[in-house]
Amino acid sequence: MHRKRKAPPINAAAKKLEQEYFWKRKKEDCKDWIQPAAFWDNLSFIPLTRRALEEHNRRCGEVLNAIQHQKRKRLPKKRLLPVPARIARHGGLDLTDLRGYPDPTDMPAAAIRKPKPKAAAPKKKASGSQGKASASGGRVNAEKKTETKTTKSGPYDAAFQQHLIDHGILPYGYTYPNGNPPSKPGNHIEIRERLAQRRSSLSHSLYTDNDRQRFLHEEAGAANEQQVIQSVLPHIEGPTDGTTRGGPTKFANLKSMTMESTVPGYPDIYYGAGTEEIELGVRTVIGDLIIPSAQVHLPAAPNFFVACKGPSGTASVAQRQALYDGAIGARGIQALRSFQGEDVYDGNAYCISSFYSSGLLRMFTIHPVQADNGRLHYVMTLIKGWDMIGDAESFRSGATAYRNLRDWAKEQRDSAIQIANGRVLRD
Repeated sequence: MHRKRKAPPINAAAKKLEQEYFWKRKKEDCKDWIQPAAFWDNLSFIPLTRRALEEHNRRCGEVLNAIQHQKRKRLPKKRLLPVPARIARHGGLDLTDLRGYPDPTDMPAAAIRKPKPKAAAPKKKASGSQGKASASGGRVNAEKKTETKTTKSGPYDAAFQQHLIDHGILPYGYTYPNGNPPSKPGNHIEIRERLAQRRSSLSHSLYTDNDRQRFLHEEAGAANEQQVIQSVLPHIEGPTDGTTRGGPTKFANLKSMTMESTVPGYPDIYYGAGTEEIELGVRTVIGDLIIPSAQVHLPAAPNFFVACKGPSGTASVAQRQALYDGAIGARGIQALRSFQGEDVYDGNAYCISSFYSSGLLRMFTIHPVQADNGRLHYVMTLIKGWDMIGDAESFRSGATAYRNLRDWAKEQRDSAIQIANGRVLRD
């Protein structure tokens, strides 16, 4: 009798190093990202942001450089009249008539050469001054001028949100020009009912006060996003399946939702299916909508996302990231459900996107809606929010909703993949 061979254990240290590598890459990619000129040219409204000012200064610098380049151009040599050598031999021209004549006002400033001021000679230190300086070294160092370094803002600013709105990706709280809000998904009540289902893993007997104290300790000690993802989120997520969880991952393999004019999706955490679960015929046709990375071992067709922020991050930035990532996921599920058939817009949501910031957990649905003008919109709708550090019951409620909706998203993802696979196998 042959025994089934066990899979080799996962090297935890190697996995941690891989996560740290992807985390550093994400920070560098987002920090160094420069929006192309088309991003700003096509905005219907330009908010006052740091990146908008940087773009303004860049364009002003180009104009100034062009003007200075024109000023540096000298007149052609053929227009310059040389002084005859014979006049110079007799002492030069008689300039007595020009005495007292004012300087010309229409002459370019660049053509007037001014003598350079001589550099002042360094003062010699008096005897004994060196000893005084060393004695008061603390005061001298304190008086030195220090440069104030400003950190670059990430790409998810107010201009980024306006860019999404211009491309039909509508944030939570958006209202149409006529004052009406976008419609909620048709299965909104069903989703709200699902999030409240009890989970034994979070009962009072299994989730104790010691567990809560460890969570609060990790939350208080998390200094940045990476520590929030690695130390805080596991308390909320509970046991996870490593084959369906990914992030942080740059969605560089997916088709842009905004005409290649902004940063690709870059979720901190996302859940999807194994690439091998999707038929090759499906991947070949809509791979640029459901396969986020060229690394095929990473989850595909994601429809559950989490954006995380550290103490210095803001909830508004996290919410914009959740909107963008969720719209990418909703588009992919829509492509699977409509594969080799007419586009299906049933008004239901099949994608969940969340954010966690300083103890606040908010969960949203993202669903496609076909507007009256035929344009496709992606609408963000709030499901619920929780203060995870408020009290034990609030944490249990939020963690229960998180785990329930993660399971629900898997059910919707598996159903969409089954629809697409069935149409390929049938043909």
